[in-house]
Amino acid sequence: MFPIMQTDRLMLREIKPTDEEVIFNIFSNAQVTQFYGLERFTNRKQATDLISHFQTIFNQKRGIRWAIELVADQTVIGTIGFNNWTTIHHRAEIGYELL
Repeated sequence: MFPIMQTDRLMLREIKPTDEEVIFNIFSNAQVTQFYGLERFTNRKQATDLISHFQTIFNQKRGIRWAIELVADQTVIGTIGFNNWTTIHHRAEIGYELL
């Protein structure tokens, strides 16, 4: 089961295929990807592939990525999560991006 966290203002929830447009908007933004180590997205299939990747790393227990959503209007403003999760070494990389 995918963990959901919520405050009065924000919800961290699973990134779903229906988030493809906002994921594309985030990762096609030059300011977002400037220091990300990823080329700026140029087509929506890249967003679909990234969402699938997020689902795969969660299912394989190698990472987790949440959508950062405003509770008031359900607008996704970014993502946050753990990458390269290595449970044996108790380590992971933290990453996020915001529009």
